[in-house]
Amino acid sequence: MQHAGISSEEEFIKHMIPHHQEAVDTSSRLNTITQDPKIKKLTADIVSAQQKEITMMQGRLKEWYSTGIVQVVYQPMMRDTSTLSSITTIEEIWLEDMIQHHMGAVMMAKEVLRLNPRPEVTSFAQEVINVQMQEIMFMRKLLKNH
Repeated sequence: MQHAGISSEEEFIKHMIPHHQEAVDTSSRLNTITQDPKIKKLTADIVSAQQKEITMMQGRLKEWYSTGIVQVVYQPMMRDTSTLSSITTIEEIWLEDMIQHHMGAVMMAKEVLRLNPRPEVTSFAQEVINVQMQEIMFMRKLLKNH
């Protein structure tokens, strides 16, 4: 599993924006093709929550760090499924990859918490850990029963 080493609040926010964007993009794609109601709801929830968080993080960058520019090298964590035709296979790959993807976000959130960040960052990092750990457990169940 790849994730960025986090050494500051700003670095955490700058890495989480493209990380969240990848989750939004892949979840949106799967949401348009899946017929599984549980996966459809999960992908819609991820898109909704993480789009709001991206907007919030972009605002914090502008407010706290003046430039608001995200300049990081982001290595995608999700496999490209655009050439696959089996929806079941795409769902399984997405579940496997999103579990790892969420684990990367949880690791980054734990790293920033070790830095004793400002209360807003602490609250956001805790939310990332709590929500994404719940989603990881749910995705593992879905994958097991898929």
